[in-house]
Amino acid sequence: MLADDNRAHERRWFECEQTYGGVFVLRGELDAEGGALVKTAIDALSHGLSRGEARSGSQRRADALVDLAATQLRCGDHREVHGQRPHLTVTVSADTLRSGGAGAPAELGGVGPIHPETARRIACDAVRTVVTVAPPAEASASIIGSTPALPLSVGRATRTIPPHLRTALNLRDQGCRFPRCDRPPAWTEGHHILHWPDGGRTELENLVALCRVHHRAVHEQGWRIHMADGIPVVEPPP
Repeated sequence: MLADDNRAHERRWFECEQTYGGVFVLRGELDAEGGALVKTAIDALSHGLSRGEARSGSQRRADALVDLAATQLRCGDHREVHGQRPHLTVTVSADTLRSGGAGAPAELGGVGPIHPETARRIACDAVRTVVTVAPPAEASASIIGSTPALPLSVGRATRTIPPHLRTALNLRDQGCRFPRCDRPPAWTEGHHILHWPDGGRTELENLVALCRVHHRAVHEQGWRIHMADGIPVVEPPP
């Protein structure tokens, strides 16, 4: 039996590959203990969060796996690479970040173009570095991507939601404020009700804690949030 266990452990493998369509395909094999650990963690996070849960079991398990990765990147103790901890990098113009903006496409590092609304969601609670670039020369202005951007200045990296406000937000909201969601503060992101590129203030009255799934529901799926007497009110899409 021990020899069988050791052989199963030696056969472990895992791959995460991006397809030409942009999605990622995960494949692998784990031994009994490793598989039980992963399944237990995913099962603990993939239960139905409310009576109105619309996601299938497979979709909930997929979201749970992404939540595990996101929380580990946000809270884990990772070794720095080139002076920075592992992170996602989104490059986006100021015009694109504004609601209804028609600037250049946003780019997710290692993936490619993403929808502006996805870029706005990620920018809600992130580390922001403002880079001023030179305008394109007249000869290349009509040719997209004909010349690389020439940085003129690079600002310091700052959090869009400072640590002291994050602490206040966690104390006030005690986790995701979407109806009947039970995700704790460590699994949430700060959402600007009026987005900061549109002039929204980074103040407690303009912030609400949302888990990644419900943050996406607000930005990409049309749900709306407003404050009423200091309490977040969530409305379904029209």
